[in-house]
Amino acid sequence: MICGLYNPADGHVDPYSLTQAFSIAARKHGAQVLQHCDVTATNLREDGKWDIATTKGNIKTTHVVNCGGLSLGLN
Repeated sequence: MICGLYNPADGHVDPYSLTQAFSIAARKHGAQVLQHCDVTATNLREDGKWDIATTKGNIKTTHVVNCGGLSLGLN
């Protein structure tokens, strides 16, 4: 190791619990959360809204949240 950084105020995050908390809060505020729904195309329209093509149909929306995680393109 060449160097390191210590911050006593740092913490860690449990990704599963954080995602569940976000999902619960989003639903409480009127969001629809879709799971197991592959996105096949995204298109940002001139009016700033989105057209999202999925395996469960098309969605027109003003906000998109990608909760799919990091994709490295590895098979």
